Amino acid sequence: MHRADEPSQDVERVRRWEQSGAIWRLVAVSDDETVIAFCTCDGGEEVERWRSTDPRLVDYLAGRTSNEIG
Repeated sequence: MHRADEPSQDVERVRRWEQSGAIWRLVAVSDDETVIAFCTCDGGEEVERWRSTDPRLVDYLAGRTSNEIG
């Protein structure tokens, strides 16, 4: 169980990916797991598919399916 004041390593991982200019895409989300594809910034080629069970990640994504603009 995560404490509310404890930083989420999973959220920080997605933030670092965004801050580097790369793309992430939501692949799947369920009550138990979130699956994200980390992609390159120059064409969106998938580099890694990553799974998280941290519910704070779902809150951070706030209904977004990607960080792509346009």
